[in-house]
Amino acid sequence: MRRILTDAGPETEFWQQLRDYQSSAWRFEQQRQYDIGYEEAQLRAFLDGHPESPLENPELGAWMHQVAAQRAAGKTIGRIRIVDSPITDYQRWMAWMDRWNVEAGEQIDYLPRTALAQIPPAPFGDADWWLFDEGTPDARVMIMHFNETGYRHLVELETDPAAVAAAADFRREVIELAHGQKHGQKAA
Repeated sequence: MRRILTDAGPETEFWQQLRDYQSSAWRFEQQRQYDIGYEEAQLRAFLDGHPESPLENPELGAWMHQVAAQRAAGKTIGRIRIVDSPITDYQRWMAWMDRWNVEAGEQIDYLPRTALAQIPPAPFGDADWWLFDEGTPDARVMIMHFNETGYRHLVELETDPAAVAAAADFRREVIELAHGQKHGQKAA
């Protein structure tokens, strides 16, 4: 079953999902850029050649502290970023910030957008999504829809077992493909 989640601030259902998962969280991230207000000044500083630590940003710093606390509690968190060639400015900035995400405990993989043609299409079309608590009765997918500028305009929670299984199957395939690319292997 799919339902719309509230998404207008830190105490909304969107942020609850990211905060309250029990065992695992994994994101499929495929937008070329994101229009997130609290990132704007730091992205601009990076592009102007004066990068700032994401820990100086209250929202980004809070996210990284949350990830560290979740990892300390034994939870896992990761994502795969689909990147373009040439890489977009936003993707370059995200790659630069990975050091802090990884130090907090997040597993981040990358895959060129062109490599996606080697596996079946991602579930949920051109949306990004989080798969939570895979392999448990509470497994679910949070689907995030974006407009052409990267603004997140709709968030849905999907609990249908077939849709959750499709997300889990895709996660395994895309990670296997990314790890093969990373180690110079050709995916079948």
